[in-house]
Amino acid sequence: LEQQMPWLQELPLWAPLLSLLSLFPALLWLFGRPSVGASTPKPPKPMALPEGKVRFKPGKEWKEVLPEHLLPGGLDVRFDLDGGRNFARLQPGQFDRPPSDSADETSVEKLLSDAATWGRQDRLEKVLDSCYYRLEVLNRPLAEAAGRGHVDVCKALLAARGDPLSRGAKGVTPLHRTTMEGHEELATLLLQRCM
Repeated sequence: LEQQMPWLQELPLWAPLLSLLSLFPALLWLFGRPSVGASTPKPPKPMALPEGKVRFKPGKEWKEVLPEHLLPGGLDVRFDLDGGRNFARLQPGQFDRPPSDSADETSVEKLLSDAATWGRQDRLEKVLDSCYYRLEVLNRPLAEAAGRGHVDVCKALLAARGDPLSRGAKGVTPLHRTTMEGHEELATLLLQRCM
């Protein structure tokens, strides 16, 4: 070995030991093991919902499960084979846990807006009853229903605490929309809500 590496004779005896000791911190740095006092990793972000899907908001009473709903685990589910509809509710002793995020808010707003556009009060009320949403989500559907003169849909959205003075993308309120289209009965209803 000394003939192949003549420089080995000139090294002090402690040099190989020092090389081995410096290898350990280098490996720790290389493979990224956290050191003492390192920050804790951030929790993973909530998983995004599939497009068009919304979380089902269960209650103690039976509610219809719409095709767009994603059900939480542990619910009592009933299938109406004759009518082709499904229903779900909380089991006795079970509590509703609202989501901590609003991942499905855009989809809820779209469902409400579609129902408002076509004057589908029954569909709108099912979505309002079975989905989580913030009050701001009601603004666009209320403006849509007001502009088209759908009185019953507007009443349902107002009962859910929709704001007739909420401003849309162009600054137009549901009250503006209904007056621009000449829906007097609806304009009166919205004005009464403003007082």
